[in-house]
Amino acid sequence: MTDAPIYTIGYGGRMIGDFLALLAAFEIALLVDVRSYPASRFQPDYGKKRLAEHLKEAGTDYRFMGDALGGKRKEAECYLDGAIDYGRVRALPVYRAGIAELIELSRGATRLAVMCAEKRPETCHRARLIGETLAEMRIPFRHIDETGAAQSHDQVMARLNDSQGDLFDG
Repeated sequence: MTDAPIYTIGYGGRMIGDFLALLAAFEIALLVDVRSYPASRFQPDYGKKRLAEHLKEAGTDYRFMGDALGGKRKEAECYLDGAIDYGRVRALPVYRAGIAELIELSRGATRLAVMCAEKRPETCHRARLIGETLAEMRIPFRHIDETGAAQSHDQVMARLNDSQGDLFDG
């Protein structure tokens, strides 16, 4: 069991100053980048190097773990009919080791957030892959959503189900 909850966050269209302020509001000491490709063509402040510099200036540590916890995989066995299969990703030794490292990083006083690009957690692998894994392990975590509010995993997954329900209306 971890001492502090793990948070997840996406930067989406947030300006870097707003993003850093949100991290400060949640007292995030370590940002764990789980993007498969840590670059942002439209928001260069979120490229791996520049993001690490911004975080350092703000007093927040940075760690890249996209190789272990990224949602877009190089391993062919992670795909079924051309689509990513998160069940298969969860079976990868590198993914399981990444989750173990993430949990270890969260122990004690370190408050960390798992970061990806999508602002809405229900559309991102940080909820649908990493969040599902943490929930199964009963590790406490919260998703910081597009409004800056902390949501439970159940709330986020309900939003996913609600938004998909609209596909079948009328």
